[in-house]
Amino acid sequence: EIIISLTVMSGVLAVAAHFSVHQLRFLRSITEMQSVRTQLGETSAIIAAVLANAHPAAGDILVAEDTALEVRLTTGVSVVCAATPGRVVVPGAEESAALAVYSSVPQPGDRMDALFVDSAGSTWLSFSVAGSATTTERCGDVHPEIAPVALTLVEPMTLSAGTPLRFTRPFRLSHYRSSDGVWYLGGRDWNGAQRRFNTVQPLAGPLLGREGGAEDRGFALRYVDSLGNELSLPADPGRIASVRVVVRAPRSSDGEPASHDSLVRIIVLRR
Repeated sequence: EIIISLTVMSGVLAVAAHFSVHQLRFLRSITEMQSVRTQLGETSAIIAAVLANAHPAAGDILVAEDTALEVRLTTGVSVVCAATPGRVVVPGAEESAALAVYSSVPQPGDRMDALFVDSAGSTWLSFSVAGSATTTERCGDVHPEIAPVALTLVEPMTLSAGTPLRFTRPFRLSHYRSSDGVWYLGGRDWNGAQRRFNTVQPLAGPLLGREGGAEDRGFALRYVDSLGNELSLPADPGRIASVRVVVRAPRSSDGEPASHDSLVRIIVLRR
């Protein structure tokens, strides 16, 4: 009887262990799936955020390729305190939010859009920032201890005090392989002093690579015009009405063939 009992107990324990292993694998696969889907969501959310204020007609999109996107990101808004031909004074970085808000102080290479209003309506005119330096001039009586910023412009034009301004700076997203051989969505900030993009930094991933056909790649962008026609690559930035983002990320499985999850998102641009 003892031998029979031990045999039965061994069988029950073996079944329980087998069941537990399968349960652990199942739970692990669920965790991996959730992690991969989070990565996919983060990747598409980054693209959507970069394109949130992009206006093709205003030249905010610079490069539109299948695995890379270069845009002008808004880095600040402010008003003109004073101006002379080819030069404007704007509030400093810590001035009241009523006068200026910056994620980064204007620097050489930035674009400055100025809002002009007259009897014919309103329009934005673009200028190129050639230089930036603090100045002893004042922007009214708001935080007089904070030095405003004087900007020299490439264009020798005089702006009126109080003119609303928007500053933008190039930013590049791309699908790239890092030094460890893993593919990511990377971002490159513009370096105004050196007049080039900084070294690429990973923003989301890991993703699948570029091996195989278009349906197997980890990242792909497609561009559509206002009539619903897909544009040939590289796409004409001024014709883009929406962007189709396809993201694929690997999902590992113990003892099973490699698999992946994918996400498709359509981003409609401002017109």
